[in-house]
Amino acid sequence: MAWFKLACFNLSRFVLNVFLFLFVLLLIMTVCRLVFIIDVGYFGGVLKTWNIADIITSLFNGLRYDSRIVGTVSLVYIVVFLIFIKFKKYQCGVLTSFTSFIVFVIVAAAVCEVSFYKIYGDTFNIMLLGLIYDDQQAIWHTATSGEYNLFFRSFVIIIVPLSFWFIYYRLIKKMLAFKGFNKLISGVLFLVLCYVIGLLMSSTVNLKGGSIDYLITPAKDLFLRKASPGSLQDLYLVYMTYNNLKSDDFEKYSQGFTPRQAASIYFEKDLAEGEIDLNDLMKKTVEVGVLDKVDHIFIVIDESLSSWHFDDEFDEAGLGRDLKNLYSSDNGKRLPIFLENSVGTIGTVDVMLTGLYSTAVPVSERTGRLPVFNSSNDIFHKLGYENRFYYFGSASWRKLDRYALSQGFDKMYSISDMDVAARGVWGIPDDKGFDFVIEKAREASVPTFNMILTTMYHPPYNMNLTGYGVPVDKLSAALDRYFPKAERHFETDANLLGHAYLANKMAAEFVSKISAEFPNSLIIITGDHFDRMYPSKTRSPREKYSVPFIIYGQIINKARFIKGAGSHIDIIPTVLELTAPKGFEYYSFGSPLMSFNKTVPFSSDYPPPPALGDESVATNRFIADRDTVWYAPDAQKFTEDKEFIKNNLLRYHMGKALSWWII
Repeated sequence: MAWFKLACFNLSRFVLNVFLFLFVLLLIMTVCRLVFIIDVGYFGGVLKTWNIADIITSLFNGLRYDSRIVGTVSLVYIVVFLIFIKFKKYQCGVLTSFTSFIVFVIVAAAVCEVSFYKIYGDTFNIMLLGLIYDDQQAIWHTATSGEYNLFFRSFVIIIVPLSFWFIYYRLIKKMLAFKGFNKLISGVLFLVLCYVIGLLMSSTVNLKGGSIDYLITPAKDLFLRKASPGSLQDLYLVYMTYNNLKSDDFEKYSQGFTPRQAASIYFEKDLAEGEIDLNDLMKKTVEVGVLDKVDHIFIVIDESLSSWHFDDEFDEAGLGRDLKNLYSSDNGKRLPIFLENSVGTIGTVDVMLTGLYSTAVPVSERTGRLPVFNSSNDIFHKLGYENRFYYFGSASWRKLDRYALSQGFDKMYSISDMDVAARGVWGIPDDKGFDFVIEKAREASVPTFNMILTTMYHPPYNMNLTGYGVPVDKLSAALDRYFPKAERHFETDANLLGHAYLANKMAAEFVSKISAEFPNSLIIITGDHFDRMYPSKTRSPREKYSVPFIIYGQIINKARFIKGAGSHIDIIPTVLELTAPKGFEYYSFGSPLMSFNKTVPFSSDYPPPPALGDESVATNRFIADRDTVWYAPDAQKFTEDKEFIKNNLLRYHMGKALSWWII
């Protein structure tokens, strides 16, 4: 009873304290969102047009997302307040410290999301989990290189909560000294507070609640729509996705589809009742077969190699000139529209090693518990090849040594086997690594299948460009001519393009050297993911999803493309179609892009066979995601394209779900 009387006596102070807590947190979260919009949207060039009404809509929607978090946290604040009513000596300090801690979490999450967006071009997503397993030392060196303003951002994360503590402490102290209103006013304020907390937690005036995603009217601009939920809500979604990944519930991962439904959608077949035989559904057969036995196969997965490197704007500076000369020759070809299957390196490695779609499951961390998948590169043993994996970085990165060996590779070479003296933050220069690959090819006594993962074109971009003869001045001139500073992505400069130039040049030199010494070789060059440093602030799906597919060898002039678009998951089927005997069986989610069969018609009729990439779909006419479509110059547009894109994005997700099921 004494405690109850004390609580009533302090009702006015209690109500005012909670109101202050609610107001302060909502204000700070709104300011953080506004800073995010200004920093990434304006200075980062992501926000294309400054529509004030649309920005206000985004901020208001954000307030509704934030209100649920603040309303929930306020219940904890209330409990803390009531517990320390009798301990006035500590009450002010405890309430201030609790609130300051919440502010610290809000500011830290907001600051980190700005950096995350600048690296990955998106708010917090499943890629965040990948950082846990990445090379922490290399990440630290990259972060402290100055490019991401780590020290300034760390200063903000520390100084804002500390400054807040001193200000809030004074406010709380004055409020706790307040004598209070009369009982009637205090009672009314208490009822208002209860309604406000209910309002915040339900985000609806009638307190009915519901999913905020359906309650709000979204902003028109895609970036502003992404900015609305806020960093804490984005982190919560990452956590929920992680739980779904860990779950054994297929329908939870596949958004409500059963395995049979998913298989029916992906493989576009009506499946009878009974057990699903994925091996049977994934089975492919080589149609024509190899004309001449290929001695060595090389698949180069080049760090951040992107399709835009070959754009006309960079011809004068020669950015992609050397690789262009290769694929324009009699022994080379390039598929103009080709998609990444993951936004990150390890996701692409998952696809290339296992033959499964990237699912965000950290497959490499499960080494020792995984089988050799039927769709893995182990298939090349049946063709008499020795499988070798080369990584120009540390073998311990994502347990890549054990991962590669677990999926059918006989040998795995890394930086410890190469020129360690030339080591950089993430690995050795590509030319040193390629020289090592050539040296090992000379020592080979049997045909080899080689997969090569490079590291050089990666932050902190500190190669000696002058020493390598990179035309930095020409690259700078091309930037100024075609990408004026007002329209340019703020991080892109001549030094960065110089590293792209060098990576392109070294890859082309490797192809020239290896094909000269081993003319009966087949070489494929692709990028692990698109180059996020495209100079323009405006980016279409082509710049966001497209990487090169370049194929070179003396057998190539006898083959032809049979599809107008492809993705990483189609690479191994393509290699098998060109190197295996007729009737050879293998398993894959992908399909061959080339054939020796001259009678196979090029797939250009509607609907064309699509390429399924990372959250993207492509044909020989367009590249699309769920929001935007990029059409190739002079490409015909069909009214059915929208439905076609929607259906095939669903197929992509079913392919991921089935891959998750296999893993």
